[in-house]
Amino acid sequence: MSMQHVELKSFGLPREVCKMVDGPKLGSPSADEVNLRIEAAPINPAEILIMEGKYASKPPLPARLGIEGVQTITALGDGVQGFAVGDRVMSMGRANWAQEIKVPASTLIKVSTEAD
Repeated sequence: MSMQHVELKSFGLPREVCKMVDGPKLGSPSADEVNLRIEAAPINPAEILIMEGKYASKPPLPARLGIEGVQTITALGDGVQGFAVGDRVMSMGRANWAQEIKVPASTLIKVSTEAD
């Protein structure tokens, strides 16, 4: 089974340049990494500018976007401390427009389960 994510293929109108693509499943996290299931990932105004090619710097293409998001930890790599499977977190990475992502545990902030 594949994992879907949004890719920016070129610069222009957002509805024309972003495509949902299939990628490989994440696999197990390496040491100090975690696997995350994306629960919510809004569109940041900066991402509109990135897609239109109007941001201060342009990412190499194809690019993955998603400046912020809320996720649930699904797997922990060896050595990860302070987090557990099932914890709700916010990743400081930039690829949150996906079903799942793998990130260094050091880029996570724990989010209250009571927060909306």
